[in-house]
Order: sequence, then structure tokens, then C-alpha cells
Amino acid sequence: MDPRFVVAAIVALSSVAHADRIVHVQRDGLEVRPGINDAREGTSSIAKRTTTIPPWTTSDEVWNETVACLHRVYAPFAVTITEEDPGAVPHIAAVFGGSPLLLELPRSNAGISPFAGDCSIIESSIVFAFTDILPPDAASACRVMAQEIGHSYGLDHELRPGDPMSVESSVGERAFVDEEVACGEDTARPCGLPGRTCRAMQSSYGLLAARLGLAGEDTVMRDAKPDEVDCSTGHSTGWLTLVALSTWIDRVRARRRAARAPR
Repeated sequence: MDPRFVVAAIVALSSVAHADRIVHVQRDGLEVRPGINDAREGTSSIAKRTTTIPPWTTSDEVWNETVACLHRVYAPFAVTITEEDPGAVPHIAAVFGGSPLLLELPRSNAGISPFAGDCSIIESSIVFAFTDILPPDAASACRVMAQEIGHSYGLDHELRPGDPMSVESSVGERAFVDEEVACGEDTARPCGLPGRTCRAMQSSYGLLAARLGLAGEDTVMRDAKPDEVDCSTGHSTGWLTLVALSTWIDRVRARRRAARAPR
């Protein structure tokens, strides 16, 4: 049985294309409010009510290695991973801390990100790695967050072991692979929403290179769009989690992808 299903949806603002991509990694907690995905305002389509994500109370050593791991994973691309708050500049907020229960998500969700219905970039999303249910090590936190950031850049789950967009639970640091592979969790499927294919297959490396540019090159970004949903990553079954969301802006088809917690 195909575990994917669409219940309802949410729309978000279309963003102006930006040459610089920034990911703000943070472990000090965050108040999240329902609304259009905008890290600058602390609003997220994932939140059903105002919620405080508590800090990740890990050691500086584990935190520094987590950040270093994310730097390594995204090193080929023109994106800045920073611990400094970019303020009003459009950016993705990568939040470590808390439990999925705080956002009324299943405990099996180790992380979650909004996901655009047309697999485009969500310019200023907030993505989560729920450290209360993850092993207390940098590799696990990095693995979950690398995938959630990828979802906000429009990447689907894929059936390529060793790639950050795979839902497999293997150990070891991952790297985006320059290879066209099928999307899916346990079995192959088209990339994108059910009934709304974005592409037949995907190269995670190729898509990020096209959308972000390669490190050291001049970049001009192009494809932030308003039709957004949510995606959570998991590490046990690999199923897509689709949930109902409502918004005062509009209603469109939506999906939420969650990373699954280790069993």
C-alpha cells in the first residue's frame, strides 16, 4: 500500500530570487508561530499553534562537530552555513532541539521540513531536527538536518544509499551524489507529489548545483515558488508523512516530509 496521502494544503509567499543562499544553524531554542514559512518572522506552515522549541543541551564538542559535518556535506555548493543570525536577509533556519510532539507530530519523526508542491525552493523556511529523540551524537543530528535542508531546496527522498536524501539508516557521513536515481522511500516512485510529478528521477548533486551554484562560482538563483507543503524524514520505514494543514491565505495540495527516528 502506498503510504503517501494528501489531506489538505498550505500556500506561502513567492520569494524574489536571491544570489546568496544562507542556512542559519541554531541550538538555542526558538519560538515558532503558525503562518507563511518565513524564518525571519519565526513563522512556519508546520506549526499549528505558537510553540517553543527548547535548546539542544549538548556539549560544545558535539555541536561544533554537527556544524562542521553540515559544512562538509554542503561544501560543493554556493551556500553559507552559519551560526550567526542573518537577520532580515532571506535564509533557512535549521533548528536543533526538542521533540516532534511539540509540533503535534508522531514521535517517529526525527526531523521535518516544508516541501514545495512543485519541488521548488522555499526561500526562508524553518526546518527541524528533533534532538530529544535522536542519538546524542553529531553524525545523527547532521544526517537528519542535511536531509531537511535538502527538502527546502526542493529535493525529494531518493533510493540512493549514502546520499543525504536517502531514508536508509546506515551509519557514516553522507554526500550528495551526481547520479540520476529514482525517488522514493522503500520503492521507486516519481519525484514530487502523488499525481503531480516534478521529475521522473533526480540527481541531488545536479539539482543543488543548478539551484545554488557550485562553490566559488557566481550564482543567480531562480526558483522559489508559492505552492508549499511539508516533508519529514524518517530512519525506520522511510514512508512519507502527509498531514492536514490550513491557512488563511489559500488552500492547495500539500505534503509534509518527516525524517523518522531510529528504532
